[in-house]
Amino acid sequence: MKFSRSLLTLCSLLVGLQGAVSPVQANSTLAQRSRLLPPPPPEHSTSLDFSLLGNGLLNLIRGRVYHTESTIALRADCGTDRVQLNYRLNSITQYPDRFRTEITFLQPNGDPVFQVQLINNGETVWFHRSDRNRYTERETSNFLENAPHLYIMLGFLNFFYMRTPAPIKAQIDQGMRPIDTILAAFLSGSPEDQTIANVTLGNQRIHRLYEFKNPPSLIARFFVDPYQNRITQTDFTVRDGEQELNLVETVHHRVEHPLFPPSHFNFVPPPEAREVDRLNIEPFRALENCFQPFAE
Repeated sequence: MKFSRSLLTLCSLLVGLQGAVSPVQANSTLAQRSRLLPPPPPEHSTSLDFSLLGNGLLNLIRGRVYHTESTIALRADCGTDRVQLNYRLNSITQYPDRFRTEITFLQPNGDPVFQVQLINNGETVWFHRSDRNRYTERETSNFLENAPHLYIMLGFLNFFYMRTPAPIKAQIDQGMRPIDTILAAFLSGSPEDQTIANVTLGNQRIHRLYEFKNPPSLIARFFVDPYQNRITQTDFTVRDGEQELNLVETVHHRVEHPLFPPSHFNFVPPPEAREVDRLNIEPFRALENCFQPFAE
């Protein structure tokens, strides 16, 4: 099993590529299969209301440009190979395929190790390692199709946003994609179990947790700030046999931004930077043993 296939299948499910059902059918499925954790206070009633998650998803993919700052914990268990990464993400993404991203790898105590820049103008993607002042470039198509282990490191929110199909994105931009339709599409995969609960995150603020399970292969969890209609954390686990991938993204800052000129997504080498055929980025190399090319 290749995690790239699982992740792209998961993303397809979330943006409704597998065929939408009607809101009535979706609500019926929820009523039959959902379970609730112990009831929260009345002022934070959860019932079976998915409108908050729907608003969060709309806010996630409605805009054209986003600036995102988040921290990510990624763990991959591939039988004999185990990878655990912690990194900080500072990214500008411009739909559909441009991004300018800084990834700062972190030690377990949070101290920075080194930084990598990923810049994509839609045709060429550049990698620059700051501590060695070395860079390399690849065709964007090869990057997106043959290096999913790098693509997912942009964070799930950016991954989800940039993989949203153009027709759905156009409908959202034109106000023609109501929340209930998005949710119906989102639930078309009919997870075997859904949970809605109120939880308290580290900042002591109550969030709404939406958890979808399709044992044993998938667990997807969204944490939504009910006061801002904003997804603040995602937690995804994909399993297949002895292989498992878990990615937790905590969003500190995500705002819509005016369009950037195309030149913003071109790489300008720093002084004395040297181009190399292959840039050795140890965390990326470690993931290659777990993520096989999607084309295989």
